[in-house]
Amino acid sequence: PDICFVLDWSATNNFSSKDNCVTKKDMSLKDYDNSLVWYWDMETLTADWKLKDLSGNGNDWTFSWGMNYSAASTGWIISKGLSFSNSWYSIVVDDDWTWSSLDITKNMTIEAIFLDNSIHSCIFLSKWLWPNYNYKLDLYIAWNYEFIIGMDWEQRIARSMDKYKAWNFIHMVWVYDWENLSVYENWIKKWTLKYIWNPNNNNMPLILWRYLWDKEYSLNWVLDEIKIYNRAASDLEIRQRAKSLWFKQ
Repeated sequence: PDICFVLDWSATNNFSSKDNCVTKKDMSLKDYDNSLVWYWDMETLTADWKLKDLSGNGNDWTFSWGMNYSAASTGWIISKGLSFSNSWYSIVVDDDWTWSSLDITKNMTIEAIFLDNSIHSCIFLSKWLWPNYNYKLDLYIAWNYEFIIGMDWEQRIARSMDKYKAWNFIHMVWVYDWENLSVYENWIKKWTLKYIWNPNNNNMPLILWRYLWDKEYSLNWVLDEIKIYNRAASDLEIRQRAKSLWFKQ
């Protein structure tokens, strides 16, 4: 039978007439926010053991390593997060059609909940800006600074002064709105760099949590979830999301 929502009061909750209800529609998260490109909760798998994209866009993630989780799967739901503990563990976005849907050259929001197990230099995002390999954008943490933006090979053009705290789950958001790149830790904006970057929309891969050429710069961490939007999230939106989560500081 159809599942429906009651439109008028029914003391007996008896749906004897279809006129009193509206058939439930199959709705995906992208139907509520079409800027949501990917959403992996690190728990929901497809029947063929891919990490399911909960946005509804079908960007299921094929694992390049053995899944590392602490509980047996039940109904394709596994434990709280997946562990990244090998230099090859990373997310690579390199499909042309996927790249176009992300449209990283204009606006971007990357939201993640994770726990880093140690203080060391770790890459978060690496993107070549032109196909000639002369420019790239790197976001990474170092042992003595929290976050650093690198541009034009290893030139450091911005960094926050607060030291990063390991062994804590953290809600982190990176927002780029065409001319400003902002970093939020939980709901607090740490800093904003004003930088207009105008690369060609090429098919060079976007690398999350590993350098393009150097697999040694990777994280030893647990990832609980990640969302990627092709728009810039507002301060209010980020604050509301962060405060709706339980995190340990």
